[in-house]
Amino acid sequence: MVIKGAGMRLQRRIFTVLIFLLLGTVVNVLVAWGCTLILPTREVGWSSRTAVSKLDDKCVWMFIRCERWGYVYFLSSVLPKESALIPKYEEFVNANSITEWWNRIPSQNYQLGEFLGDLRWYEQASGWPAVSLWSRLNMNSPFHPYKGSDPLRVLLDDELERAWLVDWPFFKQQYILPLGIIWYGFAINTIFYAVVIWLIFFGPFVLRRYIRIRHGYCIKCGYNLRGDLDSGCPECGWKRREVKHEVEQ
Repeated sequence: MVIKGAGMRLQRRIFTVLIFLLLGTVVNVLVAWGCTLILPTREVGWSSRTAVSKLDDKCVWMFIRCERWGYVYFLSSVLPKESALIPKYEEFVNANSITEWWNRIPSQNYQLGEFLGDLRWYEQASGWPAVSLWSRLNMNSPFHPYKGSDPLRVLLDDELERAWLVDWPFFKQQYILPLGIIWYGFAINTIFYAVVIWLIFFGPFVLRRYIRIRHGYCIKCGYNLRGDLDSGCPECGWKRREVKHEVEQ
């Protein structure tokens, strides 16, 4: 019977852990979407890097990375080698050195489209304390200006990957919410928020238990046991009832 009781307690603990991980997952997604909605509008706190890689004798790949804590976005385009937009591109670092595994990277044999100089991809990732979700906008429409638009618009010929486009009539602009999972960041954030939620729900009780044990009080009702915790509590029956129940079983 004791073994059965221990098994039940283990099942309850596993169930509790799963519940808090689920809550942590929900909070993780909501925080990542909140970072996507709020942080891009902030004008300060950004760091940026530009890189260029040669694709062939005619064109190069230009890659711009802008980031702040909680959000990062990438602007990527294929340009003619002689484009005035990238003078002396040999001075830049190789584009592959500042990419992430989920970025769209053109091959060496990438063929230039009909429209040169327009942005090809807009990619973003968000989350806190680590980025955990990503999305990509393939800018297939020729009507995107090279430097993008503020706010960015998803046009008719564009294609979204791992994203949810929120374009409701009562909003003043479109919102691209990321759905692609960055596994290491997603795991870190989920565990972090699960622990935070656990501390919110159970932290005060754990602290109260610790204080009562340290002062020799009953951990259940706070009765002063004068440090004799092994004998149980004569006021509420804590520990005495547990021992009696186990003996009866």
